[in-house]
Amino acid sequence: MYSDVAIKIYSSDEEKLQELLTFHDLKFQSLTEETKDQIWRLKEQSEELTDRPIFDVDSEEQIVFYIQAVKWYSGLPTIDFFDALIEKAKELGLSGEFYVLNDEPEDDYRENFGPECINSIRIHREIFL
Repeated sequence: MYSDVAIKIYSSDEEKLQELLTFHDLKFQSLTEETKDQIWRLKEQSEELTDRPIFDVDSEEQIVFYIQAVKWYSGLPTIDFFDALIEKAKELGLSGEFYVLNDEPEDDYRENFGPECINSIRIHREIFL
């Protein structure tokens, strides 16, 4: 099963966002080369789809990650990396949204967290013929 995944983490506290990026960098360095390559491919796909670098805190003070047609299962090293990032964001008191859209709507996963969560990610399913 393939999923579309969106992660958005934000805060008005840029210092906490920078702390999350530092965690990201340290965690990334501890991974195997194979896992690093897989994560880079996911990052490149996200940057193509969103037309923005994902781990640069921009003027909107947010981190955005979006990918399509990926196998998203807990226990895979690449997925565990992103799960750890989300958990660290919660620990720091950041706000965010995490969505996993699967083939069947009842299998979708949605999580919103943090004091500034604004539910800005919108879901729209369509079939084009």
